[in-house]
Amino acid sequence: MKTIAFRRTPADAVSIPPAIDLIADSAVVTAGRPLFLPDFAEAWEARLYLALRIGRLGKDVAEKFATRYIDGISLALRLVPAGYDDAPHSVAGLFDNCLALGQWIPLSADDKENVLGQTLTVTCGEMSATVTPGMLRAAQTVAAVTLYATVKTGDIVLPCRLPVAFPASAGMDVTATLEPVSIDNPVLSTRIR
Repeated sequence: MKTIAFRRTPADAVSIPPAIDLIADSAVVTAGRPLFLPDFAEAWEARLYLALRIGRLGKDVAEKFATRYIDGISLALRLVPAGYDDAPHSVAGLFDNCLALGQWIPLSADDKENVLGQTLTVTCGEMSATVTPGMLRAAQTVAAVTLYATVKTGDIVLPCRLPVAFPASAGMDVTATLEPVSIDNPVLSTRIR
């Protein structure tokens, strides 16, 4: 399994070649498990992403077919060192337990058009962000990945970093919802240690 995080915000276009971070398997923690702040940086930032799960094998997939490869949506919280965007090279995707995944919401063929084709609102504490399909660019990001690598079942694509970010500190509890997909229950719930 590979996790690919695009280095873009919803306002940014998808570049070719894409600006991405590859995140190690050991960095990913499943729903309900805590994230750990390593000691190699003095300050950390927690960033929220929408997450797309790949459900089939694909290489060089045309953009118009790319949503067929997505079988789930969730939220992800990623820890990165402060000043990360200014660093030309980084180990931010390599350290253990730096990416918390929320509960996956399965997407059937009908759900894909409904969920990926509408405006989504992510709420985390007092902060919220609204992402339109044109900002998310789900099909475009999956197609861009498949130009360079084969995607496999279980791979995760983080198409854009949401403008929901905050300083991370030990002992912090983080919960986030994704509307209208999960109105009552948080999709993501984790603790930073």
